[in-house]
Amino acid sequence: MTDYDFEITEVSTLEDIFPQKRDCLKELKEYLFKKSSSRICILYGLRRTGKTVLLKQTLLSLNESERKKAVFITCNANTDFYNVLSFIKESIDAKPFVQTKYLKINEFKHSKKGL
Repeated sequence: MTDYDFEITEVSTLEDIFPQKRDCLKELKEYLFKKSSSRICILYGLRRTGKTVLLKQTLLSLNESERKKAVFITCNANTDFYNVLSFIKESIDAKPFVQTKYLKINEFKHSKKGL
């Protein structure tokens, strides 16, 4: 695979989670993990209010086999969002992505070219 200008974090290594759970964590998990259909969720808000922690907590609440189906991408100031799209396409073409069930993109606002 190509070297990318964004960070991919293995969900099983997300150790920087605060022990305190947000009030809306339960509602977010119910929405995201509803079995009836696919879900898209955009978390937005003021800086440093816990959006990233909330995403990580939702992933960590999955059992180990489901966690292996998750990809957590963190964009930065050098991230070209088209590279993120290329990563997703390459992953789908390589077939393991078919097993990916949860895709979280963090700090999208930092990508140089948004959608």
